[in-house]
Order: sequence, then C-alpha cells, then structure tokens
Amino acid sequence: MERTKRRSNRRQFHFKAYRELSFNDKLIAVLATITLLRIVDLRGLEKSIKTTFSLKRPNRSELQHLVSLLIAAGYISRSEQYLVAKVGARALDFEQTDLERIMASATLYYSQHFPIALEQLRRVSGDSG
Repeated sequence: MERTKRRSNRRQFHFKAYRELSFNDKLIAVLATITLLRIVDLRGLEKSIKTTFSLKRPNRSELQHLVSLLIAAGYISRSEQYLVAKVGARALDFEQTDLERIMASATLYYSQHFPIALEQLRRVSGDSG
C-alpha cells in the first residue's frame, strides 16, 4: 500500500460486491473501514463490512488475514481486543465526503453504546478528553 501513496500509482476505487473485489481492494476497504470508525473490534469490523457490502456473512478467516497484514505493515495496531488505525494511515482519499462528520458520528455512537471502546481510543491516541 505504500506504493499507493505516490500520486502516479493511485487508482480509483470502484465500489462493487465484496467478493468481486481484488485482494488489494479488500485490504483497502478494511483499512478504510477501520480508519473511519477509528477503533473497532473484529466483530464490529465484520458487521461493518457485512453492512457496507450487503454480505450474508464475511469470511472471518480472510478478514483476520487482512487485519494481520495491516498490522504487520504498520497501518493499524491492536489495543486489547480493539483494532486502531494509526495516525495518518489512509488507504483512500475520500471525495465529496465530510470525513470529520463521519468520524464524529462514530465517536458519538461509541460514547452512547460502547464507552469502554471510546476510553480505549482516548488511551491509545493520548487524548485526555
């Protein structure tokens, strides 16, 4: 994915059925999901991929493999049971989307439904409030 950071190597991501995505596109989709959510456990990631791509059930072993690759490449880290995108890790440049609004919505959801995850995010990111 380091190659995709160089503008000449960038290409457009075309949304299609998850099973039709190339391996690299699946990797990008997983990283983009984790980046937007900021912090998520594997079960939440599965649910997000399932919802986004209208899947009956994501392939858990494939998803775990993709996550392992992203951890090994340094794009995400594991903090207890959570997956956290590292600062500056972006697989996609979103156009016409208010990323801060999406991330704020995820934070609000965590504060209402998963305060433990939000506290873990604050610890990992060094944010005191």
